[in-house]
Amino acid sequence: MIKKSHIAILVLGIILLITFALNTVGIFTPSWVVSNQLINGKSKTFGLVPYRSDIKIPSVSEIKTSFPWFGVSCVLMYLTFALFIFMIAVYGLISFVTIKEGLSPKLRILIDPFSACSLIVFLFTLISILQISTNLAAIENSLKVVYNKEGNKEVLKLDLGYSAYLSLSSSILLIITVTAFHCASYKVTLWS
Repeated sequence: MIKKSHIAILVLGIILLITFALNTVGIFTPSWVVSNQLINGKSKTFGLVPYRSDIKIPSVSEIKTSFPWFGVSCVLMYLTFALFIFMIAVYGLISFVTIKEGLSPKLRILIDPFSACSLIVFLFTLISILQISTNLAAIENSLKVVYNKEGNKEVLKLDLGYSAYLSLSSSILLIITVTAFHCASYKVTLWS
């Protein structure tokens, strides 16, 4: 017989895998910052992790050395990836205990670090995106003017790309789901 606790754990696992996939794609794709310049109908982009780029003026190495906050954002996003790996391992323990004993008070030992990790993932992602979005003007000012393919001067405008939004949506979905699971499990285990 399938219990409600088993369904809750299954749903949590599915959402954990979806958010992990979204975060991983967001971290490792090269579209954290997008420019208004078009080459063959595509805008120029560069990524936070691992600093992939098709913008040549200045090179990405100049950007990351000129703006240390960019490196900080990279480290924070690597940490979110590591925390997701840890959360998957803790989820395995939570599901094992739930299948064996149901929602018991023993789960509090596992649910608290799981919830804390989801909060840290959310905060690190939010800090990284805020750092980048608020400092895009500094990169624009250092680049100032670029030349388009016709040789005309063009002001470079930068904006956040889809990679940042994938990571942000992943962390929002994760924090909402884990908070709901945390509250529901405490309500059930409190009276056990």
